Amino acid sequence: MTRFRICAALAVIGAIATQLSATRYLPLADRLRWESWNELVLPGAIGGALLGNLCWVAMKPFERVTRATLLCVLAHVLVWISFLVFNPPLKESEFVDINARRTGQDAQVGLDVVDDAPIVVAGRLSGTFGAVNTADYALHLAAGPAVTFVEWLVVPPRYRFSGIPASKGESYVIAGVGFVLSTSFWTAFGGGISALRRAYRRRQAAR
Repeated sequence: MTRFRICAALAVIGAIATQLSATRYLPLADRLRWESWNELVLPGAIGGALLGNLCWVAMKPFERVTRATLLCVLAHVLVWISFLVFNPPLKESEFVDINARRTGQDAQVGLDVVDDAPIVVAGRLSGTFGAVNTADYALHLAAGPAVTFVEWLVVPPRYRFSGIPASKGESYVIAGVGFVLSTSFWTAFGGGISALRRAYRRRQAAR
């Protein structure tokens, strides 16, 4: 299959999967209605297209992984490793507190909207309006949009809008899917740099 077909197919799958995930609290008959479509569908389609490009590259890595792609992905992996190493995981008692807050929210009528709560990634805090440390700041630069997107899909809205972060299990889902999506982005970014370099060299050679 060509790269375009793979990316287009996974873009459609990504959009549908995002819609089904974002509207999982609605009745099944209402989830694919036009008026129920979520604003996250477009980012889901973009994420699917990036995953398609990653799959296309992975089919023939020795032919399609350029030097720029390799450097971008390696730097990205190092950022994730530094986040896991230098950010201590939350204690089990803190996750117990998160679960207790969720239970309290379920018993409450209405929401106390909070918009500056940190995201829990792989059992570790990651700030939203301020990095926890340098490793967290680097993660924001390398994978912030992917992590935030996955967090919006994984954490139930009634908890997320109330400033209650992800549970321990959800935090590892956020980390895993966020890592794959951000790796897909940097694979495409490195490939784009290589394509621009080749175009520049051809232009210089034609003069």
